[in-house]
Amino acid sequence: MENKSHSYGILLAGGGGYRLWPLSRKNNPKYFLPLNNQTSLLEATLQRMALLIDKDKQVIVTTKDQVANIKKYLPISLHSILHQDFIEPRARNTAAAVLLATLRIYTTDPDALLFFAPVDHDIPDEQLFCEHMHKALNYAAEHNTLVLLGITPSYPATGYGYIQKEDATTYTTTAYAVKKFYEKPLYADACLYINQGMLWNSGIFCAPAAVIIEHYKNYAQDMLCAMQDYILTNDPEKYYTLQSISFDHLILEKCPAYVIPAQCAWSDMGTFATLLDHTHYQQPAITIDGDNNKAFAPGKLVTFLGVENIWVIETHDAILVMKNSDTENVKKIASKLTECGYEQYV
Repeated sequence: MENKSHSYGILLAGGGGYRLWPLSRKNNPKYFLPLNNQTSLLEATLQRMALLIDKDKQVIVTTKDQVANIKKYLPISLHSILHQDFIEPRARNTAAAVLLATLRIYTTDPDALLFFAPVDHDIPDEQLFCEHMHKALNYAAEHNTLVLLGITPSYPATGYGYIQKEDATTYTTTAYAVKKFYEKPLYADACLYINQGMLWNSGIFCAPAAVIIEHYKNYAQDMLCAMQDYILTNDPEKYYTLQSISFDHLILEKCPAYVIPAQCAWSDMGTFATLLDHTHYQQPAITIDGDNNKAFAPGKLVTFLGVENIWVIETHDAILVMKNSDTENVKKIASKLTECGYEQYV
């Protein structure tokens, strides 16, 4: 069974969230965006984590550029979770972030059980979420394995990854062996995946620290050695050379893993497709001779004439106009702005 004294919560707070530009910027990432009650995504994640993990066993992995911003959203009593050991000199994607946290904690507690959670998710039913995560943590501890939280789909989403699970075994119906991962599909494929009983990949997972290290030994020995070298020398230049790749691509798609299906409501607030469905970001708009248009422009009435499937997003200094089918391509804007000399808007 899970031993709470050896359980740690790691909040992954990296990336600029450029798929939500102009609401999300380099100095104001998406996890600072407010939900309905004005609580930020970061604060909401911390509140959920506190129901599962003791506060003195929680840490945030983020970059040095975001430390000051994060502190603005945290009470002074929680500033300790921004420990220097878990601050990345530069963002290198989740494979590096997961490994950094794992090695740091394993050094002081070889029996550590780690629970990783991104900080940009909306999970309204905290109690149901905690019930599922307790199952995941217990299964990971008892079977010495990596366990994912898979969300039972509520619609054929094209912006999420999917998990195909094996059939139930004779010894457990709690967790299912992962058979295969599928990247963000076309709509027709998403419908097929749901009919086949696949789950959304939430990006939330847990495992003993020793198991995670063993997976890096097996599938990413170069990164493991490079990270150990960085921790030994504390030389930022060594961190910069780490491969920028997701934990999913580097480790998860190769290693043995289990998934626990969760029926709780969940959304990754990673694109406007999910954000604009959230009531806090819904705004009345008038459409004439058109259909399926949306807008977010606080304090302004937006009208559409003769167009359909158009979304308009406005902030104090920028406006985004796009077809709703391009929601996954918004991140291209940051690169274009930099290329054109408009870095101040990134």
